[in-house]
Amino acid sequence: MSSLLGPAAAQGLTSSMPGATAQRRLLALPAGGELALHLVAFDAARFRPSLFDEAGIARPASVARSVARRQAEFFFGRLAARAALIEQRQGTGDVGKGPAGEPLWPPGLVGSISHVDGLACAVAGPQHRHRGLGVDLERTATGESQAALRQQALDAQELARLVALAGPLSLDELVTLVFSAKESLYKGAYPVVGRFFDFSAARVLSIDPAHCRIVLRLAEDLHPDGFARGRDCELGYTRIDTDRFLTFFEARP
Repeated sequence: MSSLLGPAAAQGLTSSMPGATAQRRLLALPAGGELALHLVAFDAARFRPSLFDEAGIARPASVARSVARRQAEFFFGRLAARAALIEQRQGTGDVGKGPAGEPLWPPGLVGSISHVDGLACAVAGPQHRHRGLGVDLERTATGESQAALRQQALDAQELARLVALAGPLSLDELVTLVFSAKESLYKGAYPVVGRFFDFSAARVLSIDPAHCRIVLRLAEDLHPDGFARGRDCELGYTRIDTDRFLTFFEARP
C-alpha cells in the first residue's frame, strides 16, 4: 500500500503552472523499505510549450515536433522526475532521453517515469541501493482497448488464470494490472538487461489483492546477472483513484 505525504518537492515547481498540482506518496517495496513516488496532475489543455524554457527543462527535437498533448506529457513527466532528483539532492540534474526513448538519469541514479490521462509520476534512487526501478500508470482498459491488451500482453494460460482470480478486482482491472506490471518490469530491468524484450518474456504467476502484490515469472533468459529464465519477480501496485492503477518494480543489487 502507499501513504500520502507532504509537502511534495514538486509543489513548489508547479505553483506557477495553471492546472497543475503535485503530491508525494511512499510506496512499500515488496522486498522491504519504501520508495518516494512523485505525482503531478495536470491539464493538458492549459499547457504551453514556453513552460520548457521557463522551467529549464530540455525539450528534445522529437518532442518539439510532437502534438501539444505529447509535449505536455513529456514536460510534466520530467517535472515529476525533477522532484525525484530534488529528493535525491540532485535538483540541478536533468533527465535526458536515450535512443530507445528511455530516461537518462544523472550518474549514480536509477529511476522511472510514467504518465496517463493528465497524471505523471516519477521515482529515483541511488544505484548502490537499486539496480533498477520501474513504475507504470494505467487507466483500467475496457472495450476495444481491453481486447487489445489481452492480445498484446497475455497468452491463453495467463488469461485463464486471471479469469479464475476475478473477485475483489474485475477481469478488466486484472488484465490492466498485468499489462502495467510487465511495463514496470521492463523499465526496472532495462538498466541491467540493456535491450528491448517483449511481454511474452514474463508471465503472470499470481496476484494478491490483499497485499497488493503481483508475481511475474521470467519465461526467457534476459540477462545472466539476476534475470534468468524461471526467476520470480515480485511487484507492488496501488490504486491511484477510481480507475487508475500504479505498478512498481525494484531490482536490487
